[in-house]
Amino acid sequence: MTLHPLACLSSVLALSLCLSACGHEKEWTRKSEASIDLYEKGLYAQALAPAEESLNLALKQFGEKDVLTVYSIDNLGKIYLRMGRLQDAQPLLERTVRINREILEPDNPKQAYYLGNLAELRMQQERYDEAEDLYGDALKLYRMAYGEFNNRSAGIQARMAVLYKNWGLHEQAERLLRRVAAILDRIDVPDDAVAADVESAWCSVLLESGRTGQAREHCERAFGVREKFLPAGHTDLAEAMGGLGLLYVRRGRLDEAERLLSRAAAVYKDNPGADHHGHLAALMALAELEACRGRTTEAADLFNKALARHENSYSAIKAMVRVARFHQRAGSLDLAEDLYRNAMMKYDDSPKADSADRDKIFAGLVAVSLARKDYATAERLLDRALPDEEDVSGGDHGALSEAVYDMSRSCLARGRLGRARELAGRLKWMVYADALPEDPLRRANLDALAELYTAVGDKEAARELRRRAWRSRRASTAF
Repeated sequence: MTLHPLACLSSVLALSLCLSACGHEKEWTRKSEASIDLYEKGLYAQALAPAEESLNLALKQFGEKDVLTVYSIDNLGKIYLRMGRLQDAQPLLERTVRINREILEPDNPKQAYYLGNLAELRMQQERYDEAEDLYGDALKLYRMAYGEFNNRSAGIQARMAVLYKNWGLHEQAERLLRRVAAILDRIDVPDDAVAADVESAWCSVLLESGRTGQAREHCERAFGVREKFLPAGHTDLAEAMGGLGLLYVRRGRLDEAERLLSRAAAVYKDNPGADHHGHLAALMALAELEACRGRTTEAADLFNKALARHENSYSAIKAMVRVARFHQRAGSLDLAEDLYRNAMMKYDDSPKADSADRDKIFAGLVAVSLARKDYATAERLLDRALPDEEDVSGGDHGALSEAVYDMSRSCLARGRLGRARELAGRLKWMVYADALPEDPLRRANLDALAELYTAVGDKEAARELRRRAWRSRRASTAF
């Protein structure tokens, strides 16, 4: 969540009719700057008093519809938002938008800043549709005034990508992140805070989809920038620590992961309600850490606690799949199946849900059936899950690729050589339909395919696949 009070204060002062010559305005500026200084240090409780004083002074001396008053209202609203006092923030941030619509022309881009701050509140309230509309309105204003290739337009789109990520719509988030990255590449001096938002969102999206290798640089960059510029107790830094901590969990660096995740958990404990989404992500990461350490009971408790707090269906689907995988690996197949099936029901009722979520659910159900040696059910589920071969425009079928591989190996073990060969051919099609040559998923699938073709006796095909995997690794070093 990126809010830039100092930049806005400068623009507000530039609009004022009487600058330092006015005694009241000098006093207002002094109190506002004191509040902002504390805000940017993460000392939100201490920032409250000077923010309230500057607002009272502005209302008394300048009136409600003066730009200085509007700024003071917004500043106090943002402090409440950072403190997690959403009910206190709401009337203030709504008020700034209403006043700006009354005193500014409809196409004045200064409205966009306040629209974006109200959108941040709506996101924390999990009123995602409203937040999306507010960000859209802000982006239109910035585009009309400044065009596409500037930090303002990039910043709003980065915040929209964070919205989609928190909403659980990672495919939409990923498309927007690619667009923002292209914009930032064309800006002479890109905003560090915007870049950090982009890196943090990429970290989450890539980790969720299992692309750990690609996530590493984004997680490390997000943490590096935020650690450099933000105070130790800032929730944005905690979010970055949570992302990097989860990366370390999945790469087996458990001691480093525990240090980062413990620090993140301490920040969220000190700021209850300030960043609901970041707190949940850290809780899920801690659960994975406990599972990796073999502390199954503790992991289950943390997973259940996090799962109970996922209220919107899109993010709940992803959480249920993660928890189902945990139970599946722990051998609790009935619990895993129930979670996968409940996730599928939510998916069917959620029109915007990521297509990859469906793949993961089916792949999980196939894996559960194979573990039970219920091969007929596994076959039926896999046939339902697989995309049409004509559909080469689909998303990343990483989870399904794993399910196809597992089924093929199962067929080999049961002497069904023809079916194993058929599934190997299907996996080969999926590899080339989904991924770019440098994609790690493609390389992993090429290796798996080579193994399958060796097992079914097609050594020439296996050699060709190993050559392709080698070329894919060579290609990855060029990127």
